[in-house]
Amino acid sequence: MKQEVFNIEALPELSFRPAKISPVDLLSLATTMDLENFKKTKEIYSFILENTEVQINDKWFKVKIPGRDVYMPENIETNLLAMNQIIEWFFGNILKPLFQESSK
Repeated sequence: MKQEVFNIEALPELSFRPAKISPVDLLSLATTMDLENFKKTKEIYSFILENTEVQINDKWFKVKIPGRDVYMPENIETNLLAMNQIIEWFFGNILKPLFQESSK
C-alpha cells in the first residue's frame, strides 16, 4: 500500500496519509464490513482513523490514538465533516481498490 498524501476540504491546511498497515489487517477488514451493523461500522471507522496520519509541524501523528478517544489535531473529533472526509478518502482509495482486487 502506498502512503499517498492527501488533503480534505474541511481542513485544507493539513496533510493526511494512510499509515503503514499490515496486508493481513487490511484483508481482515472484509470480515467486518457490515455498514448496517453499528458495532462493526464503529470498529471500521476507528480502524480508519487509527490508521490515518496527520502532519502537524513536520511530524506525523495518528488521527486517533489506538484504543483511546484522543484525536489529532486537537478538536478534530468535533469536526464531523473533516472526519467523514477522511473516512470517505480511505474507503475510496484504500478499501474499494482492495476489495475489487480480491474479488478477481
